[in-house]
Amino acid sequence: MGKIIHGSLVPHPPIIVPEIGGSELSKVKDTVDGMKKFSESLKGLDPDALVIISPHAPVIEDAVAVNQIPILRGDFGSFSARGVNFEVENDLDLSELILDKGGELGLPMDTINANLLRASRTTSILDHGIMVPLYYLREAGLDCPLVPISISFQPLKDMYLFGMAVKEAVEAAGRNVAIIASGDLSHRLLPSAPSGYAPEGILFDEKIRQTVEERDPMILLNMSDEFIHKAGQCGLRPLLMLLGAFEGRGLDSVLHSYEGPFGVGYMVAEFFPTGCDSEREYAHKIFGG
Repeated sequence: MGKIIHGSLVPHPPIIVPEIGGSELSKVKDTVDGMKKFSESLKGLDPDALVIISPHAPVIEDAVAVNQIPILRGDFGSFSARGVNFEVENDLDLSELILDKGGELGLPMDTINANLLRASRTTSILDHGIMVPLYYLREAGLDCPLVPISISFQPLKDMYLFGMAVKEAVEAAGRNVAIIASGDLSHRLLPSAPSGYAPEGILFDEKIRQTVEERDPMILLNMSDEFIHKAGQCGLRPLLMLLGAFEGRGLDSVLHSYEGPFGVGYMVAEFFPTGCDSEREYAHKIFGG
């Protein structure tokens, strides 16, 4: 039986890629160091495949979308670094199982394919939410198939349920898989931030830190829609999916770094499953029954 052997929450600002950030890299040193630690740690576990959840992958609002394009390509051309490019195999067997298990749990599921990308005039299969962590993993020497996952705008509790579907799919696939939640935290930490300042931004990031430390999805699910909107973020849904994948599993966490020098919160954290744990069975609280 397969299992999810590792989880991580990572940011995806292209500026942390040296070929893009250049002299600005020193301003995000803690994040760069955290990404190197995360990558070396994951490389040491030698996963058979990665599941990467990105808020910047093509979104189908009323369904969770799973990428089923066999060869995944992308580059940082839109960030003036086209020479930094990627070509990775998609784990199609695992992606199909994720679609099946999601459907069995009653979730609306859909696929990302070449026709959809052409219709949306998307030229790169891989988005920066996936390529930034891939850059550091490649630098660490990790090369394995992956399954890109898009978020959806279904209720937050469905994001947790989707994570449970990933868990079931991995078990059925018989692979050792790592799941990566790619997401920046609040984009409103400073007046100079791209989205301006909101006091909810700092509070939101504190709640994410608390969630990482306590591994408790209820902290996220108890946030109001208004609070989430005012915080201005893109990491909440990927993190909920990740936590759902560890339903019923004991979980340790390590927070490598957190900073927000440009008014956007960047956090690097790892999650390590420790075995079955009935105290981490949240589904009955979330869905009732």
